[in-house]
Amino acid sequence: MAYVYIPAGWGKVTSGKWLFGDGAPIMNLVNGAIAADGTPAWYVWFLQNIVTPLAGLFATLVALGELAIGLGLLVGLLTGVAGFFASFVNGNFVLAGALGSNPLLVIFGILIALAWKNAGWIGLDRWFIPWAHRRF
Repeated sequence: MAYVYIPAGWGKVTSGKWLFGDGAPIMNLVNGAIAADGTPAWYVWFLQNIVTPLAGLFATLVALGELAIGLGLLVGLLTGVAGFFASFVNGNFVLAGALGSNPLLVIFGILIALAWKNAGWIGLDRWFIPWAHRRF
């Protein structure tokens, strides 16, 4: 999954269009989802009333979030959190009508989030989680 997320996030971060802009890159997906027949009514409401006015913020969150998810999965840091947000991001892409590999990535993200303790055992979570428990 890191192989999918890191290039996607890096491409968005370095393109100059996604970070702190007007949100134009994300509006193609949003407008397509609003116009589609199969999009749930509650999701259309969310896209029209929440995402559209804050498109610049959501575009920035998608770009930085994809990069953070990919890096977290690659190094095994906060693996369960990265798996949860991977499922969340891909679930939104599925609801917006961008299928491709997104349904499979939702399943992988859920499995990683459920198996966070074992999934992060070979990564930085092996040291970070015990440190965080002692610290906080």
